[in-house]
Amino acid sequence: MPAPQGLSPSTVAIEGQKALEAAASIAGGNPDAPPSLVASVRAQLGDWYVARDQPDRALPNYRQAWQAAASAADPAALRESLFGAPLLLGYTLPSDWNRYAGRAPAEVELRHVELELTVTPQGGVRDPQHAGGTTDERLVSQTLRAVQTARYRPRLVDGEPTATTGVRFTQPFYV
Repeated sequence: MPAPQGLSPSTVAIEGQKALEAAASIAGGNPDAPPSLVASVRAQLGDWYVARDQPDRALPNYRQAWQAAASAADPAALRESLFGAPLLLGYTLPSDWNRYAGRAPAEVELRHVELELTVTPQGGVRDPQHAGGTTDERLVSQTLRAVQTARYRPRLVDGEPTATTGVRFTQPFYV
């Protein structure tokens, strides 16, 4: 997302982090705040840190989200929705994935590269393998490079992040 005019990306990042930290402090400090709100805000703050490759700062927030969820009306459902499976937070798209998207539908073909990978407890990617879709080596190679930049909210088991195998990642290409 581009920074607002007059603000540098680093200023936007600093202000975004401050806003999330303030929201977590307000929600956590309010005894009347619904546990689902506290858990959600803490999970989002954890996501902020994972997306910035700071998993050591994310973990305490994920643990606090897990603990807050324990007080929800249905703790198991809330924990499952927040931490039952890895959640893709972002990645750097291949540079030409949609190069032809603006052309008439009859002039382009949509192809997909599907990968299977492991999401690490820190939210990174390990062992990506081609698992389906097109076999075009150039597109597969671009997807393998792109997925290395991916960051995920890790799956939590008993409040602790754990590696998750068999995660699917699909990258479309207009060719």
